Amino acid sequence: MSTSCASHVLRIARQFGRLNLTGSSVAGQMAYKVAPVHPAHCKYSTSSCHREKASTLLNSKLNHKEFSTAAEPHETEQKDEEFPSDIAVINQVDTELQNLNRGRLFAVVFLFGTQRKVTTEDTLVMNSNITANVGDRIRLQKVMMVGGNNFTLIGRPILSLNMVRVEATVIEKTLDVVKPVFKFKRRKQYRNLKLSRDHLCFLRINSIEILSLDQNNQTDTDSITAV
Repeated sequence: MSTSCASHVLRIARQFGRLNLTGSSVAGQMAYKVAPVHPAHCKYSTSSCHREKASTLLNSKLNHKEFSTAAEPHETEQKDEEFPSDIAVINQVDTELQNLNRGRLFAVVFLFGTQRKVTTEDTLVMNSNITANVGDRIRLQKVMMVGGNNFTLIGRPILSLNMVRVEATVIEKTLDVVKPVFKFKRRKQYRNLKLSRDHLCFLRINSIEILSLDQNNQTDTDSITAV
């Protein structure tokens, strides 16, 4: 046994008080005989001791743990749902359009890169300058969706001009508040200050109408500016 191993075992034995020393001088060396120490009392336990403890702990946990049982599968009655055909849906929408009490319509329009949901008498504020003058009545061409209480017409991507008609009036054209734009580059002696004002256009939605589901129907759009 080397000197380092002997000193290590001696230190362990002194800690637990289980030391039995028998010294004999053989060739100027001291031999030590240490009584066996139980792994449970040993500070530096071996791998077998760890495995024994782990298996004991696992068995104790498995004995006390209650596993839940799997839920029993239950049979559900699958009913065959009959969906209405396209012709039936179109006939139902036609009947709804002929009814005068179909409620208030809404529309989703595409204006200057943005989508807006509007209804009658709504006011839109657009950050753009259109060519129409104040007081002109315009027609919004890119209508993506129109609907009411019981139906909705969805375009792919927009609805035909022969099916829907959304009209608005330009009520005001003005400029936004002044916004300073300052540019600076350090160590370049560059400083630039500019004042910017965006254009604002106010639109009032006058009417939202559904003309017909027949796309072959032609309408007159000469008297109204199209946007």
